[in-house]
Amino acid sequence: MCQVFAEGKGSLVVRLIEGGQLVKFTSPDAELVVKSLNAAVSTWQNQQPSRYMSERKMEPKDVPGTFLNLALLNLGSTEASLRIAAYKLLSAVKDAFHFQINKHLECSHELCIPMNSAQFVLSISEELAGTEAHLTVEFLSEVVAGFQHYTVPHKQLCLAYMSPWIPNLAHFVYNESLPEQEKVMRLINLLVALTMSETEMYPLIQTHVWSRMGEEPDLTKKVLDHFIKLGIIEGVGSRKLEVLADTTASLALSCDSVVAKEIVKKILLTIAHTTDAPVSCLMQSVLWPELVVLLRFLLALSFNNRINVVKYLPDVFFVVVVMCAQGPPLVRATIHGIALNTVQALASVPSVFGNAEIHKSISLKLAELSHPKFYMQFGIQTSPSVSSYQPGPQATRLSQDTKDTLSTAAIISISQYFLEILQMCSPYLPNSGWLVRWQTLVRRTALHFNPALQGRSFLLLGVICTHADSKLVTRTLRVLADMMSDKHDEIMSLEPVVICLTQLVQLLKEELKLVKHLFWVAVGLLQLGDSTLYAAGLGLLEACVKFMNQRNVFENLSLSSVVLPARRSQEFSLNQMDKEVAISFNSDFHFALSTLLYKGFFHPLSTVRTHTQELLTTLLFIHTPGGKMNVQCVNENNLAYIAALFPESDILREQLKDVRTRRSANEEISSESSVVYSSLLSTTAIPEQKTQTLFLLMLASALIQSQEDQKVKLLYKFLADASEIYSTVFPLIYGVLSEHMARTLQQSQCALVIGAVQKIVKLAVQFDRETAIVRPTFIKDEGFGGVVSYFSPFVKQCSKQTLLFKHYLDGLIHELSPEEKFSHHSRSVLNMRDASIQVTVTSMFGPHRSESSSSMPEEGSMMD
Repeated sequence: MCQVFAEGKGSLVVRLIEGGQLVKFTSPDAELVVKSLNAAVSTWQNQQPSRYMSERKMEPKDVPGTFLNLALLNLGSTEASLRIAAYKLLSAVKDAFHFQINKHLECSHELCIPMNSAQFVLSISEELAGTEAHLTVEFLSEVVAGFQHYTVPHKQLCLAYMSPWIPNLAHFVYNESLPEQEKVMRLINLLVALTMSETEMYPLIQTHVWSRMGEEPDLTKKVLDHFIKLGIIEGVGSRKLEVLADTTASLALSCDSVVAKEIVKKILLTIAHTTDAPVSCLMQSVLWPELVVLLRFLLALSFNNRINVVKYLPDVFFVVVVMCAQGPPLVRATIHGIALNTVQALASVPSVFGNAEIHKSISLKLAELSHPKFYMQFGIQTSPSVSSYQPGPQATRLSQDTKDTLSTAAIISISQYFLEILQMCSPYLPNSGWLVRWQTLVRRTALHFNPALQGRSFLLLGVICTHADSKLVTRTLRVLADMMSDKHDEIMSLEPVVICLTQLVQLLKEELKLVKHLFWVAVGLLQLGDSTLYAAGLGLLEACVKFMNQRNVFENLSLSSVVLPARRSQEFSLNQMDKEVAISFNSDFHFALSTLLYKGFFHPLSTVRTHTQELLTTLLFIHTPGGKMNVQCVNENNLAYIAALFPESDILREQLKDVRTRRSANEEISSESSVVYSSLLSTTAIPEQKTQTLFLLMLASALIQSQEDQKVKLLYKFLADASEIYSTVFPLIYGVLSEHMARTLQQSQCALVIGAVQKIVKLAVQFDRETAIVRPTFIKDEGFGGVVSYFSPFVKQCSKQTLLFKHYLDGLIHELSPEEKFSHHSRSVLNMRDASIQVTVTSMFGPHRSESSSSMPEEGSMMD
């Protein structure tokens, strides 16, 4: 044993108590070294129960417990004389301390006490545990003091006769003075150390000590709190934490409802408290160590349904989704193990197990969870059933990358998986209230500012939500506005909110006015120019169009006539956003929308490109009389969508080829052009110069960005023919194409392309600019000066555009819900008319007010 203390600045002294030696060291970190060494000594002491107890001071009140343990222990001796002596000692102790024992203990030299006297010892111990409960702490302390020195048979007897005394500790935990409570906690520490050191007796210790302790709910709660503290000190991956987790499962044997409730409640509360000091990644939270400890405890409980799966299924599913694929490998395997054990426990519930069909379905789901695909989604490389219980340096090492690496698609997939399981079993447990409980937990987390969990919560909410109203949508918009900033990394976190908003639109009933506003929210997202947000905004835009189309809103109206009135209340903000990207909805709604959508063809994901074409096709059919069969009928409403699809859709071009239109007498069109696309080369079908200009501008912009030879041939040939038909406006397009045509003439070897370029150039040379009807600045004056630059691959979005969008959202939220407060973590003051933008951030992490709806109860505490 040693003592360590500081001596002056930069030096420390280590004194060996037994040898009396002094060793002096010097170090610039002397104080830190002293603290570390003392902590190590303290930890070592806690792991030495017998030595610690042997050094304690004997007090008078310790005497009865000491003699009682001596008597009971030696009644199991192999020596007959020692058994007789122990019996006499027990009789003397009974008389001296007035123990209440119904049995008459008669002292005699002629007694023949058999070697197998365990039943007698146990009966005495059980009776005294009930009548002399005040001796509990001293008696158990004495038992533990010499336990390591006993033989195996004596250890077995010792555990058996100490077992009846264990539940008595509940009285000392809450009803005694603070010193007595501290003495009980020291005893708990000694029992933990005993559990760790006695590997041979480990199963019996779990049965006789910890399972009995679980019989008392109040004692169990106190012990669990202490276990959590010890686990946090030891850290993830330590053997002690694993022993504590295993011991927690033993506590649940006698009182599984209490243990499960306490652990689940503590996990949910810890997750909720991460909002007190929000971080971008959960591993950065000061509560991360506590969460990991609780998860290891939950894993131990999840096997054999000690978690009470019928009651806590939605709570466990919530924890798994928000925590999966985070932290070191051990934590990731822990989450997967919890999910696996929970589904297995659900399959063993009588109402599920008794139904062959549903039991088979759950078994298939259980097998699916063990598929390597799910390993990857949970961030696991090896078999999780092995890695969950093999802590080590590699398994517990934190990654340097603190970002949430789990993809949006993976989170949605995991959420849908658990929702399917819940929906399978709900009919057989009609009063479980699982879905409502799950929605309440997710909704509360999603609507509180917490970057580490908010994104996942919104994705989960979008999957499991069954009802939406204007209040929920408005609060979601509020979160979206709160997240807006000029930091690109934070912009990326908006995607889950938008995806959730898209799902909520599909759940709305008849809130047409709200959907019209959400249409403009989607437009604003497309204008930001961020590839991730573009895909999410595209989904929201499609959901709004689909919502209105399903209600026959477009039966007699165009899309512009439906949504433009909703723009007026926030027109100033929306105009500022249009001005920033130089694409004006006020000038021409359809060409502005078509331009924004065409950018989707430059998206790096093929799914988004396909999605873009499908939405453009839907808009084309909505604005074409008779639908897709009459797509050749060009009009002012569908031309913009034809222009966007023309370079990309083979099907559309085939439909246009089959058209034969009448030509005016003053029109001179080449035979080849009239056969192919006559409906697009007609001043009768497209009479307005503005429409002609925007139509050709879109095709020219698409040509400039095209990298495909066939598309270049198509567009140059069409524009060459169009230069003859739309000769009054084509000089504007020539200015757009001039640089591209110069490069083409230098580099192209295609005769068709060269011929088309030469034709365009020849007509441009012949054009008399002095008699021009259209002014050179026409495109810019009409608000479409940004089309060419917008038709380009995605780049980092403009911070000013982001703040403009936030300003619009703030105004919209105030319009939709005047009582809705501004951000609880940020407030922005945007002076748009003075062209100055100022952002002020404050922090207020108070709870949101509760709210209720027809399908969701009023949000109360985290745990019922």
